[in-house]
Amino acid sequence: MKIGDGVGSGAQNPVIYGFDIEDVYRRRKEAAAAKPTENENEVMLRVEEAQNANTQATLEMMDRHHATVKKSQEFLKAQAKKRALERLAEKRIEEHREVLAEMAIRNAERRDLLEDARIKKQ
Repeated sequence: MKIGDGVGSGAQNPVIYGFDIEDVYRRRKEAAAAKPTENENEVMLRVEEAQNANTQATLEMMDRHHATVKKSQEFLKAQAKKRALERLAEKRIEEHREVLAEMAIRNAERRDLLEDARIKKQ
């Protein structure tokens, strides 16, 4: 609907004139400038209390969030440390196997040399 459309022009709502808008604006301005009554003061106090309660709830939520994040970080750090220790243990086991294999090869070579030396002596 456009401003200025008449009632009979197919519009479902009546025409809104500029002086109606000015009247509503003037009444709102006067209401805002009026001194608050006792009831309004009580309402303002309740609004302030609600805002303070909202702020407190938000701070508590953030505290819980920070505690949860800290706990999660500690858990992930412990998991990473555990995985690092497991990898280190696997690496040491593999190195130990390689050392044992090298010792077995040296022993076999030494045994072959001793066997060859024994055969040559005979």
